[in-house]
Amino acid sequence: MREKIRDMDLRLTELSNYLHVSRATLYKYLEMYESGKRRGMDPDVRKLFDYIENTPLIGKVNVINYIILNMAGVEEEGSLTSVLNRYQQSSGRSEEKIKLILNVVKTSELDGVIPYINVCMQLLSQESLTEAEYEQVTKFVLFIDSVTGNKPVTSSNVREAKKKLKEGKIL
Repeated sequence: MREKIRDMDLRLTELSNYLHVSRATLYKYLEMYESGKRRGMDPDVRKLFDYIENTPLIGKVNVINYIILNMAGVEEEGSLTSVLNRYQQSSGRSEEKIKLILNVVKTSELDGVIPYINVCMQLLSQESLTEAEYEQVTKFVLFIDSVTGNKPVTSSNVREAKKKLKEGKIL
């Protein structure tokens, strides 16, 4: 195992940092793994070592990606990494939603609308709204309808949507 890790140009200090364990603990796990005494090892680290052992032509990037995607338990429950990992592995995931998330993370073009969307989503979860909040949420709902249904937004649409929203008939 140590030789495979060395061949990938992955330093043990670096790997211990990725795994959030001390170097001494990593050395102990390596010793346990190499000697076949795997009971008592962290199961996630053992699975990582199995992955390294059983993956031909493995490289440093593969190991880092494996850690990010499969060892989210290292992250705090509810963290962005944990939530994204669960979503990406769920059966109901949407490729379009994943593309949007990547665009939000990788670019700044959407930064201006993010606070607006966050406020509207928070308002939608509230029991009661002020008149100004209804106005804001109504425009948000109409925006979504106009984009997904390719419908124009008119003042009569705004009045109609606002009425439905107040009656709890939208969303």
